[in-house]
Amino acid sequence: MYYLFAIWLILLATTQALSAALSQTGTTEPPLLVVLTDTGAKREGLAVLTPSPEGHRRCEVLGRGFSGRLLRLYRWVQAYRFRRDGTPIAPAYLALTANQGGFPRYGFYLDGAPKREVAYIDLHRNSALSGRFGAMDQIFPHELIHVIVRQLAGEAPEVGANQVHAIGVRTDRPTAFNEGFAEAAQVLAVDDVDAAPETRQLAKDTRQAQRAESRLTEYSRALTASWAPVPRARVTFPLWFSQTEQVLRYSAVKANRFAFEASVPDQLLHGPDVYRAYLLDNVMPGNASGMRKSPGRMLTTEGVVSALFSRWVADKALQTSYREESFYEPFGVKRKDVPPLENGYLKLFHVLDVAKPHDAAALVRAYLATFPEEAPAVESVMQHIGIDPHWQPSVEIWLANTAFTTGTTLFDQFRGRPRAHTFDLNTASIVDLMSVEGVTREAGEAIRRGAPYSGLSDLRRVPAVTPDLAARFARMDGAMQRLRAEAVEETASSDLPAILMPYGYRALLWLVMSAALAAFLYLWVRPVRWWRAVLNGLFATLLGISAAWLSDAMGGAVAWLLPVAALGVPAAFLQLMGRKSATSSGRVLAAWALAGLAPFLVTRAWF
Repeated sequence: MYYLFAIWLILLATTQALSAALSQTGTTEPPLLVVLTDTGAKREGLAVLTPSPEGHRRCEVLGRGFSGRLLRLYRWVQAYRFRRDGTPIAPAYLALTANQGGFPRYGFYLDGAPKREVAYIDLHRNSALSGRFGAMDQIFPHELIHVIVRQLAGEAPEVGANQVHAIGVRTDRPTAFNEGFAEAAQVLAVDDVDAAPETRQLAKDTRQAQRAESRLTEYSRALTASWAPVPRARVTFPLWFSQTEQVLRYSAVKANRFAFEASVPDQLLHGPDVYRAYLLDNVMPGNASGMRKSPGRMLTTEGVVSALFSRWVADKALQTSYREESFYEPFGVKRKDVPPLENGYLKLFHVLDVAKPHDAAALVRAYLATFPEEAPAVESVMQHIGIDPHWQPSVEIWLANTAFTTGTTLFDQFRGRPRAHTFDLNTASIVDLMSVEGVTREAGEAIRRGAPYSGLSDLRRVPAVTPDLAARFARMDGAMQRLRAEAVEETASSDLPAILMPYGYRALLWLVMSAALAAFLYLWVRPVRWWRAVLNGLFATLLGISAAWLSDAMGGAVAWLLPVAALGVPAAFLQLMGRKSATSSGRVLAAWALAGLAPFLVTRAWF
């Protein structure tokens, strides 16, 4: 009897142990991050990916700091979705590809199996892991937040702006929220105490901020100058702006500079084409000494939205305002295991899921309705940014000004792919309004003071709006309706050759003109055969323009000094070696000195 009882106990213990082991195996969670690489193949329109041999190093870096925090938050969101609608819990996927930039994508093949609705982050395989602005440990969490917002709030609606977004570009509320909310991750990634040491050091790197500021100052000077045919800042814009923007996503956002109007000189606003004013208005951050933007325009500028939410989730009062235990249960975590910053994000994610907001103002309203006791902390953060927490967005009145075109992106500095300019009347800048034929500075300011409007008919109450001008706004409304009906989607990379072609044409035109001027100046001092003067002028121009575009040494004077030093001095020395007179040698040097002035004149911003 005792033997049977002992055998029964052994069998019972074995069964329980086996059951526990099987249960544990069945609930083993996938890893937080899986790193893949692109095979270059497609299957049923989906990228075919495979595990990356570099995955360990990527996981090590991305598993720490803010990126590591967001990976845990992503897992909690997946647990939340599993409890909500049964969506299987999947890891965060990172695909290393040859695509420039960073993108949230959906659907791929892995190990021969389709993962049609599963998200992954597409980053260039050669992206720096850490230690520079815009490195992978900042862009990866940025893109992962895009995924989280879509998973919780759904797809953002199309509104009206057809300007391709950038940190300072005024777009529309959904675009600015989607990008600004994600860009806040880049600020938090640099400031995180557990970030990689080289990334943490960026917060103290004033050199990069100063270099970015120097680039912007040079660019502003190129736009405002009366004479600047091919200045370095414009011609090389695609080469320097991306990295400068990454620096601004930290330094200018931390200083909340995008909440202020950029300084646009009057001379750029008066004339048949205000495109240079538009570029200045959308590239340059403002300063605290300038005019603050209207709340509506702030919340259509992603740099302001980024400043708002980077401060929001870092605010101690909002971080430490914990909810009851039942709030955390759907995320599969206990309250005691949620650090303060993650607590701030979980509350925002909850509101995204429940209220489905697609702009910053809607998210704030929904948050206050869900957590009314946190209103003082929310109001404090918003007031710090300069936004009235009780501001109510007005109706959007989108207009399309077909008479004024911009480039398809800021990189399209010379409008290789022009598109009609669109803007919301209630959040319009003075540049938006003065792009309309017949709108003076005074009329534009009067229209802005009269906002918000409930409809175009309200413009009649503005004395500066004449019947002809009102009719022009009505036609722009009709143009906007037609533009929406066409629904043509364009992206910054849709036609790169078309965007870059005007750069080449402009450079070639001024290269020829500069070479001709250099040849004339050379002949003026030293008469030689015409073909020799042309060759010398061409050499001086090629060397001088290349030097000016590659370096701003000595205030750009390198464009003049380099041809003189590299061509004029040796030529003068050869004259002396050939037993020519000092006068002849001096004339050669003077001829090259004058020829070198030509590239200097066309590559500098003057007046």
